[in-house]
Amino acid sequence: MSFLSVPQLSSGLRGGAPTLGQRLELHAALAEVYARARDYEEALSALGRARELSNEDAQYVRRTAEVLEAAGRRR
Repeated sequence: MSFLSVPQLSSGLRGGAPTLGQRLELHAALAEVYARARDYEEALSALGRARELSNEDAQYVRRTAEVLEAAGRRR
């Protein structure tokens, strides 16, 4: 079993984004990869799309707040 680095994971997920642009799970997974890599701007962007696709589902709103807090920002 080989493990991918965060840049490889995000690149692979981002590569699927155009073809699976409406897949909520893809955007949520991409947000998690970015958040773990501490790339908070990209994580917030992916979470924004997940919130949009989910009609502001509470889990994505809550995760956005968590990422904002981790980034040292409050909304």
